[in-house]
Amino acid sequence: MTAAKCLYHVDAPVRFLSLEPLRGPVALRLLPPSAIDWIIVGAQTGPGAQPVEPGWVESILYWADRVGLPVLLKRNLGWHEQRQQWPDASRTIRKTK
Repeated sequence: MTAAKCLYHVDAPVRFLSLEPLRGPVALRLLPPSAIDWIIVGAQTGPGAQPVEPGWVESILYWADRVGLPVLLKRNLGWHEQRQQWPDASRTIRKTK
């Protein structure tokens, strides 16, 4: 998660974390919520693709809901809930240098 913490210092209007392919659990609790504006989650595709464990997705959704971050779940997850949330422009657009 050290690389994700670097997002806090990125000078961009919208910062997002793309967890695709999701290949294991992610300790988002170690990330300052203000470091990102959006989370995208997807599964591995193609020959030899490994399935995503439901607990991995559930922990991401739990954390995102707790801190108020939108999540886009890619359809390739085969998740029972199609969550297609987008960042709120008023919250995410910040001035860049």
